[in-house]
Amino acid sequence: MSGIRDWIAASSALAAYDWLEHITADMETLAVFPRRCPVALEAHELGRDLRQMISGDYRIVFSIDVDAQVVKVHFVRHAARLPGTTDSS
Repeated sequence: MSGIRDWIAASSALAAYDWLEHITADMETLAVFPRRCPVALEAHELGRDLRQMISGDYRIVFSIDVDAQVVKVHFVRHAARLPGTTDSS
């Protein structure tokens, strides 16, 4: 997420701060009923139970560890990026 924040900050530090506050608040809602979010496209390809949440123009892809009662965020990407693409492209 720091890469996205830095990219936004290059244009506006205030916008970067606002984006980080908004996306963090959205991720914190995953603590309550994370299964409300749909299965991510990558789940079928990777054979894992991955879910996604849309936050503005970004996808938050995460998994749920039921035993540990933990939600693990795997990545945050702009929603226009195709699933399976790397961050270096």
